[in-house]
Amino acid sequence: MLDYFEAIQNEMEAAYPGVAAGKMMRSPAITYRSKVFAFFHQNEMVFKLYLDQYVGARFLQPFKYKKPMKGWLIVPGDFNHDWASLAICAYQNLSEK
Repeated sequence: MLDYFEAIQNEMEAAYPGVAAGKMMRSPAITYRSKVFAFFHQNEMVFKLYLDQYVGARFLQPFKYKKPMKGWLIVPGDFNHDWASLAICAYQNLSEK
């Protein structure tokens, strides 16, 4: 799964100016102008999408006693066929701001 994430990261770096590798919570990430919009953690990919829901996804909740982080969705490896398009959507959301 990490290889698939790295392929997406490399393609986005080549295609979009300002996109680079980074880190989020000690995990490999994809950034735009130093802001993370996607990262890989435990065979899942996490995207900043601002969606209310996505089939098969759940909200990122890194802290046990706090609410989930708004806009961040965890998409399991079973849905890796969607990762590339979701990464582009997350990039577009960030780059338009």
